[in-house]
Amino acid sequence: MKRMLTVLVAAGLSVSLVGASATTAQAADSVKIRKFGSYSVTKGHKTTIKAKVDARGNVRIGTPVMDVWNKKGKRIVVKKPRARLGAGTYKVRTTVRYRSYTVRNNYAQRVVARKGSAVDATCTVTSVSPVVGTIVGPVDDAVTEIPVLGDLLGVVTGLVGNVLQGVINVHDYTATCKVNGSNGFRIAGTIAGSGSVDRSVVSYPGSENRDVTDPEIVNYGPEQLKGRSFVADGLTLAADATQTYVRSRTTTYSPLKKKTRTQTVKIRRR
Repeated sequence: MKRMLTVLVAAGLSVSLVGASATTAQAADSVKIRKFGSYSVTKGHKTTIKAKVDARGNVRIGTPVMDVWNKKGKRIVVKKPRARLGAGTYKVRTTVRYRSYTVRNNYAQRVVARKGSAVDATCTVTSVSPVVGTIVGPVDDAVTEIPVLGDLLGVVTGLVGNVLQGVINVHDYTATCKVNGSNGFRIAGTIAGSGSVDRSVVSYPGSENRDVTDPEIVNYGPEQLKGRSFVADGLTLAADATQTYVRSRTTTYSPLKKKTRTQTVKIRRR
């Protein structure tokens, strides 16, 4: 007898806004003012120093600026991103202002394929459980039956002739399928050995309506099915197949923040 197969598809939704609950995580507030390097100049010349900042994650920074004091304590540079200095020792205070931010994705869904339509889906098997299928003769009179795939395997074993009684490897499985970039949906089906463990027949919802001489054949046995992928052509959908996409993004900024670092910078004479 044939076993009824059921597509375990998550209920499809029409094209509508799902919500903004899913978000991109807020990045760590990581802003670091770099340490100045070593500088040297020839007599009567100057070199340029520039404030530099490293920022990682979801953060936007302004232009860092410097205040510079000479050895006598006089401020010779006021809030500039760079300074021209001759040989000597200076105190440099670097200031940078920045904002961290979060990004919220607003998701929506569109229908890729409607319920009841036949689609070609790519499926990956997630679980396999064995089922005992018994062959009962006589094969020549086409009364042989194996659960789900009895007709097909009756034809295959019928080539042997005579009366046959025994057991063949039959497994039920579940798989996650996708079609045209849709979200994953689940199906349930059966795989059975077809003459050897190296060639098997995969049955899935919709395949029972096809010619039994044109099954989905895979080149491995039922025991090796878990984790494998196969193409289910003519798969009948029990619900709409949908695709989730980002409809819009909302960016939220923090209040303005400030970070400073004071360093001693020595410029030697060559």
